[in-house]
Amino acid sequence: MKYDNDNEIRALVGAVVSDLIKAGEPVHFHDITDALFRLSEETRDSRLKALCQEAIGFFIRKMH
Repeated sequence: MKYDNDNEIRALVGAVVSDLIKAGEPVHFHDITDALFRLSEETRDSRLKALCQEAIGFFIRKMH
């Protein structure tokens, strides 16, 4: 089950990065985590919210 979760997180991050690029936004760790945070706050989907939080945690660990 963890494998599927990892793939979902990769797909989510890929979609967020793609959206940033399309919008002409910078693509740095903090820009990605900001976009993930906004998405997690805006969604009513508990699974998507959890995936966003896991992805944010990954980037936070990489930044420190």
